[in-house]
Amino acid sequence: FFSSSVSSFGQQANLEVRTIQGSRSSGTGRRYPYYLCQNRSCSEKGKSVAKDKVEEQFETLLRLVQPDEATFSIADAIFRDAWDRRESWAKKEIARLRARTTQIDVESSNLLDRSARTQNDIVATAYEAKVGELQSEKAKIEAEIERMTFPARTFDEMFELAMQFLSNPYELWRKPSYTLKRMVLRLVFCHPLKFDRIDGVRTGETTLPFKALAYLKGGDLKMVPPERLELPTP
Repeated sequence: FFSSSVSSFGQQANLEVRTIQGSRSSGTGRRYPYYLCQNRSCSEKGKSVAKDKVEEQFETLLRLVQPDEATFSIADAIFRDAWDRRESWAKKEIARLRARTTQIDVESSNLLDRSARTQNDIVATAYEAKVGELQSEKAKIEAEIERMTFPARTFDEMFELAMQFLSNPYELWRKPSYTLKRMVLRLVFCHPLKFDRIDGVRTGETTLPFKALAYLKGGDLKMVPPERLELPTP
């Protein structure tokens, strides 16, 4: 599994990053999985390291990425607040746009009445052109309303699984599925992790959600009043 996710770069910093390969050896009636570097320019080429050692180090790293309960509670409150504010803003904006479509219907109806009553073809054509413009505006507004319409489901219904993962990515990693393990790596880390046979698994750059959690953990945001957590204007 780690052959596609952990890289070996030897002891020298200027050596090219290469993928390490996984294999198995047999002995005493058992098979022992291991990794080894095949980079010809690496001083550790051909030297193996036990699979369990690599994965134990990775699991330790993954547990460090996991936020503590206090940090996650703050993040959960911020996400919910942002969701509620966005929902409130969207409802107000949709109401304003729908009021405009009602106004357009009234204006269009009045213009059509005038067009039907006038004896001047030029004026009638102008009225009809204006109606066409209004209907075009209405179509754009209706498309905007559809785009802005908020899901009928609640925050928990929408993001329950995502929040569970953010709170404990290690729990998903423990499941006996290589597909899920690869998913954890992609969702937690920006790039393939690097492994050095001497120093072990190197700390990798995390994805934005986990960077945000690390920021919350490092910052004193407990004292920030709710009114300061403003949602940016879309």
